[in-house]
Amino acid sequence: MAKKTDEAKSARKPGMNRVSRGVIAGLKQAIAHARGEISLPARYYDVPGPVDVKAIRAKSGLSQSER
Repeated sequence: MAKKTDEAKSARKPGMNRVSRGVIAGLKQAIAHARGEISLPARYYDVPGPVDVKAIRAKSGLSQSER
């Protein structure tokens, strides 16, 4: 049998890290939910109305670049 060369070793894909596994798990959940196989919790948020940023900046005396 031939020995693996350094070139062959570097051509391998790196192992999945925790973030990669989490993304894949989330995608699998989304697919199962879309198929109706599982039910996921619903979250509702109150979104405030439109904000007049220009008026707030004028009242505070600051421009956008003067944070």
